Parts: sequence; structure tokens; C-alpha cells
Amino acid sequence: MRPIKIWRYKDAPKKYLLVKELDDADWVTFIPKEYGENYPVLLEQLSSCGSVVFETEDGRIIISTHA
Repeated sequence: MRPIKIWRYKDAPKKYLLVKELDDADWVTFIPKEYGENYPVLLEQLSSCGSVVFETEDGRIIISTHA
């Protein structure tokens, strides 16, 4: 199984930066599709202002923002 990967927003691979107007983004998480719904939901809840979640054919991308 491929690992879940987390980057600071400014260090994330460009292909995961699906929303360019998020100037208050903190970090980006990639969860490979083989995890399905079996990943730590906390990854979507750590943000003080919320997260933007995208489903791609490779997996789930979570972009977390702050206030």
C-alpha cells in the first residue's frame, strides 16, 4: 500500500495544488485510493478554518486552511 503523504502547502507537488486562490492554505495531504474510507479522518479536521477535499482517480487530496 502506498503511504499517505503530507506537505506544507508551499512544498506540495504542483499537481496537488488544485485551488490556486487559497492564499491561507497550510498543508496538502494525498491519500492513495487504496485506503478508500480507511484513513485517519483527523486529517480533514486538523484545520482551524476547514479543509477542501478533492477526489481524483489516484486518491483523495485534502488542502487545509487557516483563518
